[in-house]
Amino acid sequence: MIKFINSTKNSVNVLQMKEYNHYEFLKLKLSSEHLEFQKFLQNAARSCAEDYDVLCADATRYIQEMIKSCQAYVKNYPERYYVHGMTSILGGKFIPDLSLNLEKCLLKLGSTTFVKVKFPTDDILLPTPYSKVSQTMPPVKKAGRLHKSVTSDPNISKLVSKYRPQVVLTMQALYTLLNNHGPVYSEQWEIPIRVETNDGKGDKPSKVVYVDSPLPKKVLSTRQKSQIFHEVILDQLMRKNSNVFLKAVTLDRGEMERLADKMFADRKLACGSNEVDFENDVTQLETFGSMEIDNSKSDDRSQDIPSQPSIKFQLDKGKEPVNNTPRVKLEKTERSFQESDMSETSFKSQREVKSFTSDDSLCDSDEDRLVIDDDCTRSIKMSPFHPFSSVRGTATSSPAQVVQKLPKKTCNKISSDADPLGQILKMQTNLLKPGMKKMEHKSTENVEKNEQLSQSPAHCHPAVVLSSDSPQETTRKENARHPKVLLSTELLALEEDETEYKVEADENLIYKLFSLDDMLLLLQSTVQTVLTKRKRGPAKTPRLQVPVFVLTKMDYQYCYGVESLTESESCRLWTESLVHSNCTFYVGHVDAFTSKFFMLEEVPAQKLNEKISTFKPAICLNILRHILKWLTCSLDDGSYLLSHASKDSSVCLYKTGTDKTSGTYNLHEAHSNPPKAPSSLSVPWVPLNPNLLLSYHIHHGRPPCTFPPVPVVNTGNPKMNPPKKNPSTEKGSSQLKLNLQKATKNAKKKAKNKQRKLKAKMKMLREQAASQGNT
Repeated sequence: MIKFINSTKNSVNVLQMKEYNHYEFLKLKLSSEHLEFQKFLQNAARSCAEDYDVLCADATRYIQEMIKSCQAYVKNYPERYYVHGMTSILGGKFIPDLSLNLEKCLLKLGSTTFVKVKFPTDDILLPTPYSKVSQTMPPVKKAGRLHKSVTSDPNISKLVSKYRPQVVLTMQALYTLLNNHGPVYSEQWEIPIRVETNDGKGDKPSKVVYVDSPLPKKVLSTRQKSQIFHEVILDQLMRKNSNVFLKAVTLDRGEMERLADKMFADRKLACGSNEVDFENDVTQLETFGSMEIDNSKSDDRSQDIPSQPSIKFQLDKGKEPVNNTPRVKLEKTERSFQESDMSETSFKSQREVKSFTSDDSLCDSDEDRLVIDDDCTRSIKMSPFHPFSSVRGTATSSPAQVVQKLPKKTCNKISSDADPLGQILKMQTNLLKPGMKKMEHKSTENVEKNEQLSQSPAHCHPAVVLSSDSPQETTRKENARHPKVLLSTELLALEEDETEYKVEADENLIYKLFSLDDMLLLLQSTVQTVLTKRKRGPAKTPRLQVPVFVLTKMDYQYCYGVESLTESESCRLWTESLVHSNCTFYVGHVDAFTSKFFMLEEVPAQKLNEKISTFKPAICLNILRHILKWLTCSLDDGSYLLSHASKDSSVCLYKTGTDKTSGTYNLHEAHSNPPKAPSSLSVPWVPLNPNLLLSYHIHHGRPPCTFPPVPVVNTGNPKMNPPKKNPSTEKGSSQLKLNLQKATKNAKKKAKNKQRKLKAKMKMLREQAASQGNT
């Protein structure tokens, strides 16, 4: 387990495969015991429910003062509200592939510190005295960071007038709106909202919804209080004394990395799809290209297509079969390009409509050929922007050079009636109709765009693919392929002057523009700490500073193992990855009873999805979209309050009012008392993670979430050889040893007492016998 805990089947060496298979077999054997052990822990938590209410006196004092400071922020908002409307927390149209996309990073203001990620293997006792914690982070300052406001931020007003977003919100508000998990929806929150009309400069007025950070909770559990207190201490422990300006930090992954990920995802989707799609726009192509790959190299499936494949081009003339054209001549263009023969560019159009398989192999087939009948007898003349117009002397050029010389798509569109491709698409559409017989001779041409031919290194290239989706699904896919442009070219190229904006001396602020469906969001966020990371490449590759987020997690079962992430904690990590895609994540595990920092768990970006496998991001994004759409489409100017009660599947919207009737909601009075403890009959128990090892497990040779080994029973027969001692059995459980020692002591005491009683009785009998003999 220690050897293969972070390995996968594809990453294991061939020589270690037998050992890895045995490891997988052992994991399967232990899976049933894991369930029994988790049930045992849950029952133990029920019998010790008072342990989850343990909070030291210093933490209690710090939290009380911080809550008083938080309640002071409530008075910045109107006092009375009345119900304006309600909506379901998950309503509207559900979009499975909805995503929050970064449009532009506007500003990076201030500086932050570096983080320490190397600690001793022993547990570290965190300093919990109130004097030290309050000196590090005063409760008033902590409350100010928790309740960021966008309506009072002077930087926001300048950015809104330029970029005109529909929604402006803080990082805390974004996390609160995303942290809604059904079917219980247990989180309670209240978020102040303000709607204003932005007149702009010469443009038509537009409404802007300002979403501030949520107000202090009216229900707060002991686990949440302990986490707030200990994250202040752990944050200070992991900080270095050196600072770095935020403008030198790489917050997001590069454009090339995002494109590579997108190409990989598209290629993986195309390779796993057996459908045929017509959605690729091929009307701008005047010629067809074919790419052939040597089948002798198909065994190496993990490698890319060879850098110089055999590429042949052909031109179609009238009704002449394309595969019988021996030579193609390029006519003289309008700009006096010389005529050149392409003796080596004729080819057989053997490219059929393919369904790409997962092994990334490209193979040609002679089945289902398509006869191309072109009634258009006009000759195809070369234009200055024709793909072949920039190629001279192609008879002596290598195929790879031809591909490199192809320009990007700049051809003018031609009508589908005049272009042969229009007729080809019609014929392919007719093939999908029921009862249509297969034609004897079919072939299709490669309709890949020139830029994809010359730049894409992928195995699976886009091709003309037939689709049987509904019109609504086709429209949705087309909108996803060509999203609405939310920012003009001028705004994308505009660079903000940082001297015109303000930030506190010891803080940092980041302003980014995101798109969610057809809405433009302006987000105000911060960076916790920074880590220096060497970029992959040559030895002289410069180092990069990347943001780091450390999640403080309170563990209540340290004697048994490491607790798993809850849905709210998984949502926090995922939200940080949305806002800063280049962020590195750590989880700091702290024992809730002793305040010992016992594990720093690294969560690489590649394994974040595996870490939060039980978390459903698509549902959270659709909830966010539904609520923001509801706010942006139906509200007039004014102040509002968006409220959600625990275990309620709806969201209520309040609007400010001056009427003091019994039906109004008094916000200031509702937050005048300290938060209550959650009135839940269940114990806030969290299951353990069976894949994280502690020193306890390694020392005793016990995998996590397993019971102690059964002790060896001594039969006491001297003729039998004594059994061999098992190290894991010898070490065993300390509690079991104590129980055995106590039982042995009690048995010895009882035996001694019986012996004394027996001796006393015998003595008394002797005395009685002696007295009777004398008489």
